[in-house]
Amino acid sequence: MSSGAVTCGCLGMLVCLVLQVVGLATPYWYVLEYGLVSLNAGLFQLCLTDKCYTYISYGFSWSIDYIGLTGSQCLGALLLLIGLIVGLAGCSNQNQRAPVQNIAGLAIGASACLIAGIIWFIVRFYINYDTYFSLFSSILGIKLGYSFYLCAVSAGLTFVLAITMCIVGSNMQAPAVAPVAQQPGNALVVMNTQQQHSHTAYPNNYGPYPPNYGQPMQAAPSYAAPYGPEGSNPGPVVEPVKTGIP
Repeated sequence: MSSGAVTCGCLGMLVCLVLQVVGLATPYWYVLEYGLVSLNAGLFQLCLTDKCYTYISYGFSWSIDYIGLTGSQCLGALLLLIGLIVGLAGCSNQNQRAPVQNIAGLAIGASACLIAGIIWFIVRFYINYDTYFSLFSSILGIKLGYSFYLCAVSAGLTFVLAITMCIVGSNMQAPAVAPVAQQPGNALVVMNTQQQHSHTAYPNNYGPYPPNYGQPMQAAPSYAAPYGPEGSNPGPVVEPVKTGIP
């Protein structure tokens, strides 16, 4: 079903694009008839009887209405072309929801431009020209040509296509995404090599003193010797003087 939705969207964009291009290229947006003389004009050409002139060669003044009308119609045709290309490129995509939504978005933009151009032409050109020519003679009359109707049909079909693709795209299920296990990274272990030495007081007979960690241990003095501490220098030994009396 999803692949069929993209295919139908591409076919719809193609039909609307062909109608729009033919309507832009042919000079029959409106036709003015006066007896045997007829004048027909499009967005780029003006034809009198059997000869056609471009607006540039005819010396046509570029008004803001003409620029807005022509610009909106050309922009709509360009969006239709882009939508067709996007749809064709997405036919082979496994996720068919994305191409359908892309076609819907481009179709909405194209239909907005085309419908705005159609309304602009009716309000600013057709009504004004019909009123202007009817002031001179009841014989003169202006009517819409087939080029206008082709572009109007293209605008309507594009709008219908945009709504349809929006509904289809919203009802399509999103593609299932497989859960990805998080890869464990390299743990960075910071070791503190600084040792903090606290000066702990150890009680002894002479009062507290901090332990000495950086110097060799010294033997504690011994007080068991008869003349003082062991290892101390007691001085010269005085022997008693011997006399003749035993």
